[in-house]
Amino acid sequence: MSIPNWWGDWRQGLTPHTGDLQSTDLIECTQIVAGQPVNTAITGQQIINAASGGSSNPTTIGGAYGTGVTGLANAISATVLIPANTILTTNTIYIKAFIDRTLVSGAGSTAFRFYTNTTNSLTGATLLGSGGSMATNVRFQRFERNIYVDINNMNCFATGTSASNDYTISAISLIPFNKTVDNYLIFTVQHSSSATDIAAWKRVIVQKYA
Repeated sequence: MSIPNWWGDWRQGLTPHTGDLQSTDLIECTQIVAGQPVNTAITGQQIINAASGGSSNPTTIGGAYGTGVTGLANAISATVLIPANTILTTNTIYIKAFIDRTLVSGAGSTAFRFYTNTTNSLTGATLLGSGGSMATNVRFQRFERNIYVDINNMNCFATGTSASNDYTISAISLIPFNKTVDNYLIFTVQHSSSATDIAAWKRVIVQKYA
């Protein structure tokens, strides 16, 4: 009976990484479980943390530089992937962001929302909350949220509340969360009446606390 050469088969299909390792790189890996190859994905940040001893807390999961959004539709500005099995029960997801609004007409207000989904799409996405609404001459917002993860749920600051941070008392929203699959945090912009103003989740960083 021949024994499959899993290592050789996997190595032949491997594409070498070129250039410096980035925290946002997504790298496919294969491990042997019960004699069978199992594919998974890890981020460059996870490799960096492991190389430095893996003891940092918080750990950066990923980040994004959002694109500017115009028009009146609720549109994606930035997305951050949380790879499968990155978050464990009792971990806290920490989101911090810089939000920018460039006025052209300055009419109406702009809403900033964030969602979770298992695909990088607003179709079927679940609202996690909203930043502070920005109007008239308001152009800058510092955004921070902490999301505690239990066995089955994200424990969130009330999703129906618009606020730049969660440093206050609020009702709790429990959002079903499957930690064993890829999840995306999706950050959107929607202008109420000015289709010419531009706004973006200009910089988003997602971390976790063990």
